[in-house]
Amino acid sequence: MSFFRRLFGASPPPEPPDADESEPVDREPAGPACFDEDAFWTAVEVARDGRMPNHDYDATFEGLREHVVKLDALAVRDLIQTRGELWSRAYRNDLWAAAYLVRGGCSDDSFMDFRDWLLCQGREVFNAALADVESLANVLTPGADPTFEGVFDGFRERYQDLTGARYPSSVSYGAGLEPEGEEWEEDELAERFPRLWEALGWEEGPATPLAELLEQWEGLELDVAEEWTRAFAEAVISSLQGVESVVWTGLGTFKKKHRAARRILGGMTKPEFTVSLRSDDAFKAAVAEPDDATAPEAPQWLAASAKTRGLDGNAVFEGLLHTLTAGFESGLELEVEGLGRFEMRDRPARRGKDPRTGEAMEIPATRILAFSPSELAKAAMASSVPQGNV
Repeated sequence: MSFFRRLFGASPPPEPPDADESEPVDREPAGPACFDEDAFWTAVEVARDGRMPNHDYDATFEGLREHVVKLDALAVRDLIQTRGELWSRAYRNDLWAAAYLVRGGCSDDSFMDFRDWLLCQGREVFNAALADVESLANVLTPGADPTFEGVFDGFRERYQDLTGARYPSSVSYGAGLEPEGEEWEEDELAERFPRLWEALGWEEGPATPLAELLEQWEGLELDVAEEWTRAFAEAVISSLQGVESVVWTGLGTFKKKHRAARRILGGMTKPEFTVSLRSDDAFKAAVAEPDDATAPEAPQWLAASAKTRGLDGNAVFEGLLHTLTAGFESGLELEVEGLGRFEMRDRPARRGKDPRTGEAMEIPATRILAFSPSELAKAAMASSVPQGNV
């Protein structure tokens, strides 16, 4: 043990277990916590061989492992604790937005891996991102997968090799924290993070009116096609005015949300209601295999809206669902007048964990359905709530 550690009272590492112990156990690290950022950032820079930034997971992983095998148990413990502290500092909603933009969506687990990627970009990039998340517009590239799952596992493995004990996950992962900062919704990302949006955001091309596709693909007269789309839009809006969500099996769940006033770009937004859409498994399957899709019966809220127009609710439902899924499969962005805009977005393949075993696995590329409500739909949601109830 070094003179410095003896002088300041750092305790020696835990003794290895007896030889007859077959499984290592979690054991709290001995001695006071030592957050040594200089040592941590040195390890990162040595592992990356001075390159910054980069997305080379394998080289970074091996570099970190090669570096840590030269260290004693106390030094490894300090690296684990420092990584956990820095990792927790980055548990912020604005950084989550950056991960969401570059990946086309970002789950809790993926955001964990994004923060490890951010740490591996070095001290300068990390601190700049904490000071101003939009600095990542100069680092992230569209289509990249900045998730470094398990890149610091070598630290824990080395600790166990030296001590015979596992380092407790709760100590190194900042368990129990909630992300800091203001929450955001997808349709406000462009306004709140303009530089990131310019570098990574999804370009919105001209949307095709759904009525036009109904006319072309279903052979409807244009006035009938417009009636179908009006029935759809008005049914969604009216059904949401008395409940929190409505389900369209084969498409997904429309949900009403309330946004409180919040500060963005030096000003305050107004409180508002909005509508989100989460696609279901049946829709995902229909988009993947549109010719095999079969529509269930029309939901009551759409059947009633169609009936008031003298339309067959099930025919409207099946025609709308077929046209929507076929349009998305063709790469079109669709506009439903009075309701909002629909489009498909691609998420790249990424590393993840098997929820059953916890083992690493490759998650294939997927497509998600994005929905942006119209101002008319937002106003209708707001008008349905009595004043004082929000």
